[in-house]
Amino acid sequence: MEKYPEIIWPVEFSELKTIENLLKCKICYDYLDTPVITPCSHNYCSLCIRKYLHYKTRCPLCFHELFENQLSPNRILEEILINFVKVRTKLNDCMMKLNNNINENNINKSEKSETQNCNGKKNDDSGSVETSDEKVDQGRENINECPDNCDGFDESLDPNKPTLDSDKTSQKNINSTENNSVELIVCPVCHVNIPGVNLNIHIDNCSKREAITDIHTTPIIKRPHLPKLVFNLMKDAELKKKLKEVGLSTKGTRKVLELRYQRYCTLYNAECDKNKPRSTKDLLKQCNDQETLEKTVETLPISMRYKR
Repeated sequence: MEKYPEIIWPVEFSELKTIENLLKCKICYDYLDTPVITPCSHNYCSLCIRKYLHYKTRCPLCFHELFENQLSPNRILEEILINFVKVRTKLNDCMMKLNNNINENNINKSEKSETQNCNGKKNDDSGSVETSDEKVDQGRENINECPDNCDGFDESLDPNKPTLDSDKTSQKNINSTENNSVELIVCPVCHVNIPGVNLNIHIDNCSKREAITDIHTTPIIKRPHLPKLVFNLMKDAELKKKLKEVGLSTKGTRKVLELRYQRYCTLYNAECDKNKPRSTKDLLKQCNDQETLEKTVETLPISMRYKR
């Protein structure tokens, strides 16, 4: 998975930090690359866990017994990860803007409160006179506009008064009765009980799914995994034959041949978990490059091997 800069999430968005941690492999501590799920419901990078199982056939988190053939690709988590990575920078920008706006609003409020406190004493006398005059004028206008039978006047008969309150109450009663008795209808396509309000939308989506499945009637051919060999029970001729079958070189000592097949098998099986695995030609080239790199590192002194 591609490297991304670290984001310091605010305390208000601690849930996003939790989601980000869940989307990271507990072996390489980076974003999951081709995530696979174990029978104990833990997720790891396909290549990381396969390499780890060479060291110990147990889950790194819960230590349950685990083997390579028990790993399954987690496609949903892979889609979640891809979309989360796309929006993480946008979320960070939005949070920065939100914090800036909050700070600006707090500053503006403090400035307004200070100006109001300064001007409040000056406007006390004039404000009291104006408000009293306004109240007297409004009272006179109300008396002039009042009809002759003001005491028995029915507000519901006033044509100028809007009827929003009565409409709202009637709508609430209708909605409450509808919510209490939701009609469930069986979908004719998938035979699932659907609320009548959402039936049309569900049937449209259901028919689309059926059309897609009818088009893709041919099953998706998945590349099979390579078997792990028991080297102790194999002769040199049998091992060389297996190397030739996968396209690997048969030159070198017995230990070199075993490590060569093991490296290629791990890389090949991890690639099989991807939706679009790379060709065997690319994998063979990567294995050869790794082998030549290891040979050059072994020729160096021990003090120079780990320098960066």
